[in-house]
Amino acid sequence: MADPFTAMLGFGMMAGGTALEASSQLREGKEAAKEGKYAQMAAERRAKITERATLDEQQRLRESGKRLKAKQIVDIAAGGGRLTGTSLKAIVQSAANVEHDIAKVGQSGMYEAEDIRYQGKVARYKGRMARYGSRIRAATTIGKSAGQMLLFSHLLKAMPKTEVPLGKKGSIGSLRGRNISMGNRPWAGLNTSNYSYLGKVNA
Repeated sequence: MADPFTAMLGFGMMAGGTALEASSQLREGKEAAKEGKYAQMAAERRAKITERATLDEQQRLRESGKRLKAKQIVDIAAGGGRLTGTSLKAIVQSAANVEHDIAKVGQSGMYEAEDIRYQGKVARYKGRMARYGSRIRAATTIGKSAGQMLLFSHLLKAMPKTEVPLGKKGSIGSLRGRNISMGNRPWAGLNTSNYSYLGKVNA
């Protein structure tokens, strides 16, 4: 029969290893979720920077359009012309071009900011899925180990006990060429490769 101390030690080592493995898996999932959260926060900051830069560029274009319009009016007046006909049409067209550029910059900046935010959401989602997966792996590890320990325990209990006939009180007959003296403890176990014993071995 297996040594109870060895069996308990084996159970303890298996349980400890399982706990460490499951804990490591949970910690990895937690770190992945944290990284995903930080990635989304960083993406949100980049998106806001992009939006701010877009607004600044639009403002720059508006001011540039105003200066161009003022210059056109001055040039027409200096040439003795009037704001009618071809001159007025040119000013209107220039203003329309400026507004078109402003709208184009705004749309481009909006799409870029949305894409950055989407990437942040994807990173956050991946982190959450990694954490969820780590919980499943940890539960699987614990369940598998518990099943193995339960099966091992059942096998130990099912193993037949080996009985060794005792001789006269205080001693046991020769086993494989060795006389095992038990003193006054005939109840002690035996071990000669197949038997567990406590006592002195007399060659």
